[in-house]
Amino acid sequence: MLRGFLQGSIERVKGFEGMRVDATVWNQAHDFHLYQQMFHNLGFHGAGIASGLEVFAQNPSGRSLIISPGIAVDQRGYLIILSKKEIYPLTIKKKGKVYLNIQFAEVPAEGSSQGHPYRFRQAYRIQESQNPPGEFEIELARVEITGEKEPITDAVNPFHPEANQIDLHFRSYAGGHIRGQISLGQISWEGEGKALHTDGLFHLVSHINSQTPYRAEFAGEVSLKGDLNGSNLLYFSGDRSFQLTAEEEKSLTKFLDGGGFLFGNGCPQVPKNEFGFAFNDLATKLKRQLSQLKPDHPILKTHYPFSYPPQVSGEGRPMMIGDGLVYCDADYGCAWSGGGAKAGISREEIRSALEFGTNVLIYGYRLWYKHQMTKS
Repeated sequence: MLRGFLQGSIERVKGFEGMRVDATVWNQAHDFHLYQQMFHNLGFHGAGIASGLEVFAQNPSGRSLIISPGIAVDQRGYLIILSKKEIYPLTIKKKGKVYLNIQFAEVPAEGSSQGHPYRFRQAYRIQESQNPPGEFEIELARVEITGEKEPITDAVNPFHPEANQIDLHFRSYAGGHIRGQISLGQISWEGEGKALHTDGLFHLVSHINSQTPYRAEFAGEVSLKGDLNGSNLLYFSGDRSFQLTAEEEKSLTKFLDGGGFLFGNGCPQVPKNEFGFAFNDLATKLKRQLSQLKPDHPILKTHYPFSYPPQVSGEGRPMMIGDGLVYCDADYGCAWSGGGAKAGISREEIRSALEFGTNVLIYGYRLWYKHQMTKS
């Protein structure tokens, strides 16, 4: 649940008169308090940005970014503190995606004995990379650069950052009591169809983080031909028929066998519901037959109480559920994004879709977590 969480028990030093205190005892006594603080940070707040650390473009814009003061918690529980504004010049010139990350660091301070420093200052390291954040790095922003001379600017539309504009979508946040870490990936598939409802997924993740004790992150699009271990839940949407390759089906089977959860959501623009039929065929190939959701299923009460899955503008057939996957064609994805191209969708429908989507993700996470705890 918490990456990098310290393993094993913590021992506390309890002194007595005449006790000999050497370097080992001294370090153990002080490490006890450090570990307690790290456990608290992770157990009650989780890893991510706690406050500040906003990223802006310079004015006039150039190739440097402004990072505001702030605090973050890394995946081990260390506090990362940026006490004053920092200007970071991007140096990567190669075309592509650039990640701006911050990481905890500990550096020697003044004071040494026999060549050994005995004072250390808790610091940080900000660095850019064309690879996704490492295990103990917190992403501050990312930018899709097109060359070495184009200026970096703030996004005109934060929900649709363009090339050479700062993208803040993938920042993870700490805060509140963390009951579990949901990592949601969106399946991208080849052919005429494209992954839909990306905007809606950002809103759904934001809703979970602000309204529940769970922490959620959107991992972005993932390929079924790649490694799916970075996510415990996958979202698959479309508005037309599809057929996966044998390699992709094998990858998805491995993901589900490992406890992963698949949320299929059709966006039926045509009466034939081609995506829904294709998803049902996929479930059969994966040997996870779908059946109609029963009124007493726990997914209806996982976080928000529902008597039945909400519909959007009256659309949608009964929800179907199987072993490690669920499917509906009520077009929640469009509702999560505020209605998308649909005209006349009500605020109540949008709210209900967000709340039920929250139920689905928390339910899927609980199944995944149970599998991790009970597998041999």
